[in-house]
Amino acid sequence: MRPPAIYIRGATGKPVDRTRVRAVVTGSLLAVVAAVVVVTTLGMLAQASELGRLRAQGIPVSVSVTGCAGIASGTGITTVGYTCRGTFTVRGRRFDDVIRGNTALLDTGQRVQGVAFPTAPTRLYASSSLRTSESPSSRLPVLLPALAAVALLTVGWRLARLGFMRRS
Repeated sequence: MRPPAIYIRGATGKPVDRTRVRAVVTGSLLAVVAAVVVVTTLGMLAQASELGRLRAQGIPVSVSVTGCAGIASGTGITTVGYTCRGTFTVRGRRFDDVIRGNTALLDTGQRVQGVAFPTAPTRLYASSSLRTSESPSSRLPVLLPALAAVALLTVGWRLARLGFMRRS
């Protein structure tokens, strides 16, 4: 008698419960999705909080653009926007920082209005990004957990239909 194609002397294999493997893989994927949702939501809430504080406590500054670099798309073929840097002065000190909230191509030397924190002037935002009362990302902290809940309910329903949730 010929041994199987894969043979390890002295080792005996146990049958694999496919339902159990499916449940472990599904649970692992759900844990990854949940972690991504939590981290993304916390990051967006922190950014929304920072923008709220900037609206309330920020000081206006005049920014001189020092240069811009293109932001490549996912494929790298097209440009989806630009990241520009600029110099500005707060309380007699000169700073050079990225102009957050702006994706338009600005000319070098162009003057734009910005807003900076008086306590941490290296956090510079374009004034135009603070004018809108509600940004599209302000709805995402509600949308992401809702989508995660729908995904969890769908997977739970699917596992129940497979019979994994039933007690023996």
